[in-house]
Amino acid sequence: MARTEMKWYGGAISRKIAIEMRGRLTAAGEMYSGYAKQQIISRTNRDGKNPSAPGEFPKQRKGWLHPRIVYEIDANGRSGRWGTNVPYGRFLELGTRFMRRRPWMSLTNAKIQPRVRRMMKLPMRSLR
Repeated sequence: MARTEMKWYGGAISRKIAIEMRGRLTAAGEMYSGYAKQQIISRTNRDGKNPSAPGEFPKQRKGWLHPRIVYEIDANGRSGRWGTNVPYGRFLELGTRFMRRRPWMSLTNAKIQPRVRRMMKLPMRSLR
């Protein structure tokens, strides 16, 4: 009986998967942050006389929130997160005892999550 040699390419495959997933997570981060920024910018309210209604995207007044909506991918490339470091971004999302919520993150997630799920389920390009 002839012996057949098997070669193991597990390490190379793992590296290709990591590269592909980092790219997909980056694309997802760009989708989330880009959509949220676009929705806020498109609803400008510089004078403050016509505020956003509770439950809808906040209207842009001073322009501090949208440029600070960012995303980051962790060092191992297996997860990412997006949000803002502007303190009132949280108040808009969750509301306060003085203001009902303007859930810009929740609305963005509801719109973008199905697209991201479809993208993550696609076959790996670099493995073909």
